[in-house]
Order: sequence, then C-alpha cells, then structure tokens
Amino acid sequence: MVATVSIIAVVLGLVFVLHVVNKLSVRVTNVNGQEGPVTVNTPAPASINIPIYVVGPTTLVQKLINAGINQSLIKPATINQLPNLPNNSIIVIDWSVLGPSIVINGSSSKSEVNLASPVIGLLGTLFKHGDLIILYGSRSELVTMEFVLTYSWAREFNITIAFGSEKYYPVPAFIMPISSNMTAIMAFVKPGHGRYLIIRPIYVDNITMAVVTWHELGSGLAILPQSYSGDDVSLENTNPCWAYYEYGVPSGFIFIWGGSLVTGNNPTWGIPAYTDSLGDEFYYDSCLLIYDQVSTAYSPARIASIAYGMVAYSLSQSGYVWAYVYQEIAGYDLYSSYTEFAYGLNPYVPIDYPVNSFYANSGTNIIQPTPTSPSFTISLPPSVSITYPNVCVGVDNTYGTTPYPGNYAYNFTWIFTPGTGCVGSDTPATYIYGFSTGLPGYPAFVSIPGYSTPSSSAQISFFLPFYAEVSLKPETITPWPPIPLCIWADAYWLVTLTATSTNSVSLSNASFNVPGSSGQYISGTSSNTCGS
Repeated sequence: MVATVSIIAVVLGLVFVLHVVNKLSVRVTNVNGQEGPVTVNTPAPASINIPIYVVGPTTLVQKLINAGINQSLIKPATINQLPNLPNNSIIVIDWSVLGPSIVINGSSSKSEVNLASPVIGLLGTLFKHGDLIILYGSRSELVTMEFVLTYSWAREFNITIAFGSEKYYPVPAFIMPISSNMTAIMAFVKPGHGRYLIIRPIYVDNITMAVVTWHELGSGLAILPQSYSGDDVSLENTNPCWAYYEYGVPSGFIFIWGGSLVTGNNPTWGIPAYTDSLGDEFYYDSCLLIYDQVSTAYSPARIASIAYGMVAYSLSQSGYVWAYVYQEIAGYDLYSSYTEFAYGLNPYVPIDYPVNSFYANSGTNIIQPTPTSPSFTISLPPSVSITYPNVCVGVDNTYGTTPYPGNYAYNFTWIFTPGTGCVGSDTPATYIYGFSTGLPGYPAFVSIPGYSTPSSSAQISFFLPFYAEVSLKPETITPWPPIPLCIWADAYWLVTLTATSTNSVSLSNASFNVPGSSGQYISGTSSNTCGS
C-alpha cells in the first residue's frame, strides 16, 4: 500500500556543479549505430564496510542482518551518544525510541507533533554532521517520521519560503507505491553544504542500497558545491531531475527531487521501480522547482513553480527477444490537484488532510515537449538543455476549468513512442524521456486561494498527482512473453508550508491509499499491452 516517498530538496541562492556521480555521455548510439536510447556502463554498488550505529531493540538489529548487513559492523548506541559520533556516520533509529519524545496527544488517526522538542534539534545536528539518518517504523507512522525529518532539516539550515513578513518551512513528500507494513526512511545532506536534502522511504531490504546511494552522492568527500560558470550544457537522453542535481538550479528556487536509489545500473535514471525476471527495468522520476517567495501581485496569491518528470524503460538482451517497447506514458494531473483542493474527493488523500491550495498552469502550450517528431529538446534554466532523439511525442491535454481567472487545471499526459516511424523499438537499450509542466520564464504555479495575506498560523499545502507507465508489445515470432506488457505507477506530491513561528502541528496517521506491488515501487502490472 504505500508510503510517503523519496525527496531531494535543494535550496540555492547560487547555482552549482557536483562531480560525484558519473556523467552521461553527451552523444550516444544504440547497437544499430543510430543515435537514440542510452547505453551506459556503471560499476556495481560497493559493499558496506563501515560501522552502522543502531538505536533500538534487538529485533531491528536482526532485520539489518537479514538485509545483508554484516553483524560485526552493527554498533549499538543510545540517543545521547549520537551528537558525539564521528561525522559522516550511518545511524539507524527505531521510531519507537524517538516518537514518545516528540509526538503528543497521539492516536490511531492523528498525531500532534511538538516542533519545540529536542528531537528536532538532535536530527538537525545529525544532518549538519553529514550523517546518513535512517528511521524505521510502521507504515502508519511514515507521515510523522518524514515530516519530522524534513522539518528538522529546514529549520537547521533556515530553508524558508517568504510570504510578506512571514516565513514558512517547506515540508515536501513524494508519495509512491510501497507494499510493506514496516518501512525505513533514509535522509542525508551533502557534506559541507547542507542546503539540500535527500529523503525517501525504502524497503528494509534496500538499506544496503541506501548506504551505497549516500556514498555515491558524495558522503565524506567534503567537496563543496561550486558556483557554475554559466556555460551552456547540452545533454542527450538524460533524466532532467538528475541534470538539475548535477548542474544547479536558478537563483531563488527550491529544488525538490523524487530521487534515485543507486543499484547496479546507472544511478541517474531515477527510481528503479520494477525489475522483471529477464532483467528488464522500469524507472520514473519527479522533481519540482518552487520559488522561495509568495507573489501577491496575482489573485489568488501564487508561488512560481515548474514540475519536471521522467519515464524510462531498460530493455535487456534477454527481454527484446520476447517483446518491444511500444510506448512510455507519463504526466502530471493538475485537474486532480484542483479538485482535491475544491472538493477533497481524491481517494489517495486522507479525508482530514488539509489541502488548501492547488497546482495550476497558464495555458495548454506552457509545457515541454509539445507534440513533435523525430526528436525534442527541453530546457532547464539557467543553462542546460537535453535532447531526446528518435522518438515521436504526443500530448493529451485534458482540460478542467477553475473559477480563478488565469488558473488552468489540465491533466497533462505525454505519450512517447520510440523508434523510426513511431511504431516502437526492439533495440536492447534504455529509453528515457523527460518533460515539464511550466516553462523557463513561463512557470506553472501553486495557487493559494485561501490566503491573500500572510498568516503566522497558516499551514499551506497542495496535492499534485504524477503517473508513469510503460507499454510493451509481444514479438510475433515468439510465444507469449513471460514478462508483463504493461507496468504502471501512481504517485503524487504533498507539499506543506509550515510557518516558522508554529510550535506544533497535527498530522493524519491515515494510510495513504496508493496500492503497491510486493517488493517493488509500482502500482501494478498486466500481461496485456496497456489499454488492450
């Protein structure tokens, strides 16, 4: 069923370059010599060979051992010892240890979180030390655990959105399918530069990958992000969210990333959501740029934003014998964002969750890409562009009205058909496509009808659904393939702005209703081609 998942948040007053993960080639060719899908070789994840400090019962220690952690590396610790551990430590904490010190008036349906609790300061200190923090708890506690981690980070590094004289901490959550009743949340900041955060729920079995992700993204290297020179960068077949992570975001924007989890394949392809029995893999990713000021020049007030996304499928040497990539489909549903604000009817959101704003756009063509072939290019301000060759693009712009002039709520769905002639492709490779709602210079925005003036008691939140799917077709010369021909994932963003003067906040403990497939980060599969 589900989890509050995966966020990277980056707030910058300057742009930067990171040289921690491998860059993709600027130009690649597939096995037929055609420019097109990416073929990149990357090293397998390193094994864990550093201490892991554990605060919690012996049952948690056993789960780590079962997940493949060498018992000799597991070091029991207490809460009081954590601030004095070496910088760049790996720390695993059972929520049953922290929860009683920060949750007040908790019940099965709601939790009131004390934002003045010493736990907030403790977690902030661990972020500042460059530690990898992993919280372990039940699915019903995910909302509270993620809120506490994200709030602790925002407060420690003073990451705020200004609304007149008031300031608000951004507390983002990317909700995606996960089926386990017990889960872990990983979180860390870049050593030496704490103004961005990586945070995502994971299966306990993926803790080894969490540690490798932390290591691959620069832990312990003490490399400060540097001001980017401003030279134009041209890439091909690249995840736009990773490109922002690598090359930087525009001044004044907050960057919130759904984030990758490092596996044996390329770590820049986003969330490794599903792997079939032949080694074929399905990926997706989502990230938001949100400006750090609320504009009252519009009615309703709004926050400028651009939503980027990515969908990818890696067709293996074994898989292409059985099926070929027909279409990849993905998008953002702004109309559901509006209807959740207006009516609160979406089954994915707990009925008592306070959604009081919505994501909107100012026109049908304020997107990247628009319908085109045989290639397209998207822009990432200030100076990056990404080209995707050998693909046909269709866009379904289902329209939904709102009563607010200039606030349009479209359900944007991109349809990517690879290969010459828009018929699909059976070349073994990774087919990766990026897109955005909103354009550089013409952003989408978060519309805030409920607040025309700043309020110290305000808690502003919005809901933005994201969808990704891959559709395969069977090869006619082989029997029916032993792999699914349709794989899809329903996910969404819930972003809350909490006033810096707020001392407590009430959170719903209701399970977010996103069906999950066991052991994978998807909503479901089908043995038939999607839509058939």
